[in-house]
Amino acid sequence: YVRMEELDFTKFMRILDVRTNMLIFAQALPGCIPLSCIVTFLSDYLAVEQGMHVQASTAVTATFGVSCLCFAVSGGMFGQQLYNLRKEYLPMTIALTTSLAALPFIVLVNSPQRAVTSESGRPTALAFFLALLGGCAATAGPNIRAMLMNVNDSEVRGTVFSAFTLFDDLGKGLGPSIIVAVTSVLGRRMAYTLSFTMWWLSAAILFSVRSSL
Repeated sequence: YVRMEELDFTKFMRILDVRTNMLIFAQALPGCIPLSCIVTFLSDYLAVEQGMHVQASTAVTATFGVSCLCFAVSGGMFGQQLYNLRKEYLPMTIALTTSLAALPFIVLVNSPQRAVTSESGRPTALAFFLALLGGCAATAGPNIRAMLMNVNDSEVRGTVFSAFTLFDDLGKGLGPSIIVAVTSVLGRRMAYTLSFTMWWLSAAILFSVRSSL
């Protein structure tokens, strides 16, 4: 329970004065659009457009999920070492991993059916390999939170993380709607390809964080 007099919305304006906060909040929407595509649409796309069995297409997205977990844990530990070595290295690294994550999924949705689906309707080794590579996008999550911890004083961290969660949830909520709108105009393959390129925009914003740490 929070009393209304305890809600100080001016804090939300003050935290935007910190350039790192503003940039990290700005990358949330483009960074969430590709994840929305994977979680909401990719399994159906692989089943309908690439000829996989439904269970098999789900296995590809599950492989991506396991890969994300591994990259998030290892990336968090490695990121702390980079930050201790030199602050600028951390946003540069997560910008690199975020931009690289787009490539395997662009290849996956644009590959010929025989390259990603076997004659029995199962994913090929290439499909699983691409899903594993795409998990490098998860490197950004724990390191973004670490940067927010480091650039904000303890008394405003609660507000900062509340705002970050708000922007992140906004991206997750709007992502599927944006993809559906683009799909109605350009078709599924082009819409999904463009959605994955949003990781490049997110990476460009993360790269600019290096000058504000």
